[in-house]
Amino acid sequence: RIKCCCHIGGVSSLYASTRVTMPVFPSDTGLRRLWEVVLRLEGFVVGNSSVLCSEHFKPDHFDRTIQIVRLRDGTTPSVFTFPCHL
Repeated sequence: RIKCCCHIGGVSSLYASTRVTMPVFPSDTGLRRLWEVVLRLEGFVVGNSSVLCSEHFKPDHFDRTIQIVRLRDGTTPSVFTFPCHL
């Protein structure tokens, strides 16, 4: 199944390299809302299949100590390039 990053100009899993992962939005409602706010998409509401590509996180946001790469608890995406009108 193809996943698409929610950020404007984000990548799709179809075109992503093997180095790009697609973290799902957190289940914690407060943290999820924070992710929605940093996206700057007016009226955007997270769905069950909403993802952001790993390009929107700093390298130290990930826990790579086990075979499966995971976001660290409480991590907020912070790497974005926005159009001037946003």
